[in-house]
Amino acid sequence: MQLASLGFRMDLMLLRLQGSAVVDNGDHMVVHTPANPEFHWGNFVLAEQSWVERPLADLVGIFHEEHPQARHLALGSTGRTARSGPSTSCRSAVSRWSAASLWWRLD
Repeated sequence: MQLASLGFRMDLMLLRLQGSAVVDNGDHMVVHTPANPEFHWGNFVLAEQSWVERPLADLVGIFHEEHPQARHLALGSTGRTARSGPSTSCRSAVSRWSAASLWWRLD
């Protein structure tokens, strides 16, 4: 996956230097920090398409599959385009940014 976002590229570089594993799955990356599973932005999914272009449920499913013990949900997106149509809370939040992230605590 090509990352246009300098912020995410820097984040991933620093995470790798700290021992995190970054797995490129083509249309998304998965970050694991085994030494610190509670580190929200060390255990997340980074998608090439935004949740405007790809169903949010798909990204949530990938996160839970990759991080089954996580008590949080952390998703990042490098998607830069938004579909036209009715606005939703996610769409309005991410369509203005070239890179975005969402985080929820699950407990």
